[in-house]
Amino acid sequence: MRFSLPVLALTAAASVSAADFYGVYFPTSDCSGNSDGVNIYHDGTCNNKAVSGSGSIQLIGASASIAGWTGADCTGSIVIRASGNTCAALTGTAVASWSTV
Repeated sequence: MRFSLPVLALTAAASVSAADFYGVYFPTSDCSGNSDGVNIYHDGTCNNKAVSGSGSIQLIGASASIAGWTGADCTGSIVIRASGNTCAALTGTAVASWSTV
């Protein structure tokens, strides 16, 4: 006897959780040197703050999490994820918007 199981399609949704995050963008890959003044924060919605594909994000907050999206309004693909007090290097792909993971 053969059974077929339903196939579920998973898509990335732009919904954000209640957790807030705050991040600082650095032009270096290791969060060293001076920030260039780009601060990325979460206020309960998707944050459309574009950065180039190089550099890094210093995430602030032990319970914070962040996802960087290729499209505006948290659409497209997630190209970077980070959580906790960490420095995350960008992957070479520009980020157009940010949300919680």
